[in-house]
Amino acid sequence: MKPSVRPRLLEAAIVLFAEHGYSGVNVQDILLKATTNLNSFRTYFTDKKGAFAAVLEEELERAPAASEMAMMLVQNRKKQDMRSLVRHMVQSWYESLSLQTARLLTYTFLSGHEEWRKKANKYLSQVTEVIASSIGEIETASTAKYKLNPEAAAKLLVLALLGLKVIESAPRPAKARSAEADLIIDQCLYPLFASAPKEK
Repeated sequence: MKPSVRPRLLEAAIVLFAEHGYSGVNVQDILLKATTNLNSFRTYFTDKKGAFAAVLEEELERAPAASEMAMMLVQNRKKQDMRSLVRHMVQSWYESLSLQTARLLTYTFLSGHEEWRKKANKYLSQVTEVIASSIGEIETASTAKYKLNPEAAAKLLVLALLGLKVIESAPRPAKARSAEADLIIDQCLYPLFASAPKEK
């Protein structure tokens, strides 16, 4: 039995917008992929913009929440040193972020639509804030020669990992993806990790 029409339309739109961007998709493409008609589409979305807005909402709901990252910090603060915890938290966020969500966030910033940008920016700002506060804690206790600006380092890290996720083309083993993300973490947070022993 086919799923109801709205979920089919939404999933079709997610796949198409993530693959081709907002400009590369038209309503007919969504209808063909969802195997439905224009009347059904108009029942749920007024137009292509309405469909993209619904897709963005859905993907932001599915995206790994900043609150989960903060909870990971609170729960593990006494079990792990902060450097290891930050590395693990950032790696977990990267691994949990779907390729579709990363691409949709990127296309949202390229769309020129201010309301969509605000929603995407709010999500990325929350993630960045959790990472920045963690970096700030390490920086406060650090005696490293070079100091990091926690906010700038966190933004750079989030954008670099988002970019890495976006360019993923073929599925690769988790170990390879993890190694690439780890390299970006090391580069973005070099002063924090330079003097610390690396996790195995």
